[in-house]
Amino acid sequence: MNVALRRAGSALLALVLVAHSGTVLAEDGKPAAGEPAKETQPLSVAPPVDMDGVLLEDGRQIEGTFEEFANQRWVIRPKAGGQPMNVSAAQIVIAEKGGEVELKGEESAAGEIWRAAIRAASKSAAADEAGKSAQIALIERGVAWCTKRGFTTAATSLLNDIARLDPAKSADVLVRAKALMPEGFFFKDKPDPVVLWTKWADKLLPSSAQFVDRADEDVWSRLENKPWTDGATLCFRTTNVLLFIREMDPAVCGKALRLAEQTVRALQVFLNDGEPDVVTGDASRLEIRIHKSRADYLAEEPARGKKAEEWTAGFYSPMENVSHFYVDRRRGGQPDMVELTRVLTHEFTHHYITSRWVTRIITARGAHATQGAAGFWVVEGMAEFVQNQSQHMEERGPRFDDDKVLGNDATAQFRKAGIKSRCLDMETFIDMTQGDFGAMSNEPLGAFKLLHSPGMHGGSEKSLYYDQAGALTYFFLQKKGPEMRKKFVRYVSDHYAGNSHKPAWKYFGYSSVEELDKDFTAFLKTIGG
Repeated sequence: MNVALRRAGSALLALVLVAHSGTVLAEDGKPAAGEPAKETQPLSVAPPVDMDGVLLEDGRQIEGTFEEFANQRWVIRPKAGGQPMNVSAAQIVIAEKGGEVELKGEESAAGEIWRAAIRAASKSAAADEAGKSAQIALIERGVAWCTKRGFTTAATSLLNDIARLDPAKSADVLVRAKALMPEGFFFKDKPDPVVLWTKWADKLLPSSAQFVDRADEDVWSRLENKPWTDGATLCFRTTNVLLFIREMDPAVCGKALRLAEQTVRALQVFLNDGEPDVVTGDASRLEIRIHKSRADYLAEEPARGKKAEEWTAGFYSPMENVSHFYVDRRRGGQPDMVELTRVLTHEFTHHYITSRWVTRIITARGAHATQGAAGFWVVEGMAEFVQNQSQHMEERGPRFDDDKVLGNDATAQFRKAGIKSRCLDMETFIDMTQGDFGAMSNEPLGAFKLLHSPGMHGGSEKSLYYDQAGALTYFFLQKKGPEMRKKFVRYVSDHYAGNSHKPAWKYFGYSSVEELDKDFTAFLKTIGG
């Protein structure tokens, strides 16, 4: 559903987490079934070296042989002996044989592995010039290692670390960064392009994003109308995303790319048991377009698909298979990244589930996607779950286990305040259809104080439905164990396939709807409900 301006004036949400690198691993290196990430696994602190073998995203470097097995899984046979390791291709940063790269993974992982090694070394280094020199020498090793393997964004970002440590080396850093500047860099003909490239490298590295060269006609030919075709549009490619954006600020572009890519990674953890989707090229990537202002977003007359409606802050268009957003600068001229984060993570969750996950699941069953069945709450619940857990990544780190996010808090507090509606009563709520949802009222039901977020939270029947859907989704995914999590994921896919489980309380193993509501209420009370 479109994220309407339904929460104007209420507390909004912030960043998305990294679900990808926090996957819980079984002994063979495979994500444990039904076990989503809670904490990032500690990175190895040993700097990578040249060897035949595999470097994994957790920093382990395994000398030995390797081969692709099936379904994006690889078998590693350690030279030192022991059992073969079965790992996902997404866990591999680099696989090398005879000095040649056989498989190249995420540039962001390469950069983080080297920075982890550098941080560890710096803790034991002397706090003097000799210690600084030793740290710079290790960074130089990282630059050389990344450059040799084509991780040019990571190499540039590490060069930036040298300049930050020793500003006297800044001129030399720029000379060396020039050789790393990609051919497709949009600003290569602007004044001081190398300085610009060093700034962009730091912002693009977390998502492993690359500029798409203007010569790539297959990509750029997707743009058929103004303002996208006026020459002031940037395009980036990540593992899962193609992003067209009208914004020229590296920080804004970098944040949008990171949010989009990590939304996909998070959903893969919860819906795919951590397994990546098969992405064979740009046709498999999910497309996003971000305008530089709300005015441009509303004014666009698209060549295909629908025009943005006034009440929306962003939307996913199934007809185009494109998500549309804008950067809101109406508050003092600064980009409102909180609002962009809120809308992008919500709508892009719909985009991923509808366009990629459901298509694969439903096709495998020989069914047809539909949302007319009972249990529509899971559609908005998954989007609210990702949106809510996209909060405060800087403070919490890469987690999806925050009980006290705004949606959970709001659900606890509106129930505690005695705000009632037939549609929010569990017996009705859990078996509602999309048509039932559409008929809900937008009239205010009341306002209440949040316990874990600042300010008051006002809610209509419909807006509180969003909150409760997200909270119940969180409850089943994170508070009831791996078997219930599997059951919930099946419920989501069944809903999209038009197979309703009514009454839902029986499907989830409760003896009555009252028992389900009591269990859910007990969780809400743990966060102050």
